[in-house]
Amino acid sequence: MEYKFSDLFKWTSGKPIVPTDGDIPIYGSNGIIGYTDTAKYKDRIILGRVGAYCGSVSYCPNEFNATDNTLITTCDTSKIIYYYAFYLLKLYDLNKFAGGSAQPLITQSILKRLKCEIPDLSTQHKITSILSAYDNLIENNTRRIRLLEHMAENIYKEWFVRFRFPGHENVGYENGLPKSWITKKLGDFIKFERGVGYGSKDIKGGRFVLLSMNNIRPFGGFIPDYSRPYSGSFKDYQIVKKDDLIMCITDMTQDRRIIGYTGLVPPGKGNRIICTHLMKLTSSHSHPYFLYGLFNYSGLSKIIAERATGANVLGLTADNLRGVKVFLPPEDLQLLYMRKVSPIIEATYKLNSINDILTRQRDLLLPRLMSGKLEVH
Repeated sequence: MEYKFSDLFKWTSGKPIVPTDGDIPIYGSNGIIGYTDTAKYKDRIILGRVGAYCGSVSYCPNEFNATDNTLITTCDTSKIIYYYAFYLLKLYDLNKFAGGSAQPLITQSILKRLKCEIPDLSTQHKITSILSAYDNLIENNTRRIRLLEHMAENIYKEWFVRFRFPGHENVGYENGLPKSWITKKLGDFIKFERGVGYGSKDIKGGRFVLLSMNNIRPFGGFIPDYSRPYSGSFKDYQIVKKDDLIMCITDMTQDRRIIGYTGLVPPGKGNRIICTHLMKLTSSHSHPYFLYGLFNYSGLSKIIAERATGANVLGLTADNLRGVKVFLPPEDLQLLYMRKVSPIIEATYKLNSINDILTRQRDLLLPRLMSGKLEVH
């Protein structure tokens, strides 16, 4: 039966919120951006409202919070169940309906005019029981990844923030700081290499993969979902491989949630190229696993983010970074940390790879089930 979206859904805007410690997820325009200890919503669909991610679709059956970059979607459950609505909206590719010139925008007036056909509630339940089995596995793996990342973060903070590293009892201190540590400028031991500029013709296909600012998770980490095919030119230094460290140097908002933050490139096939909104960070003295902790776990990325400038679009350059001073442990302690967290990071890579496979399988089933081409009984 055909319905207007206005017959099925109601929308309210999220509210500004700053992530804190806690287990309640905060949803932004591109999924979970952090966590807090307060919940405002439960069992709702979350749409990205503004920016490059507008039209993105998330569903949280549990308690959550959401920023003002989102639209909280309530379903008329006498006509459509939440899980079915989630998959239906994902299939719609709502980003293509976005308006706005400077910033893409999805509004309630746009959504209300859209139409869709949906089956009866019984069929909806059958379809979603198949698809949600994949999502439950993905969610379980995602929780395990978060726990592993917390382990690596806690080790970093214990060793390099609270100075309770192996052998700390036998190290001399001055003004509460280890004497064997040194202060260095980032430019003294890190090389910053910017990615390639590209046009729309370069991302309409190709045998290479382009990584963009969308691949950096808010407040640090790598998101594999937003890579795109690439056919343009590039330099050798703009190719990245497993364990390379990349930093986002552009932010389309003033929130500073991704600019200055880094991600570790996971395993992957073929040449992966970074775009101009990213920089590759390499060092002959410090391992990428230590540098990832230095930027994301010590508060350094937040400090760097404040150096970004721009009225509408924030930007960083290598010159913004080279003069930043950091307090560094000896290289042998950095190496010991790398060996300690290496199994943890490898485990996150493996779980992310499993999630990629599950996501592809689910997305192949999704249009066939929703269109009725694949019958359910």
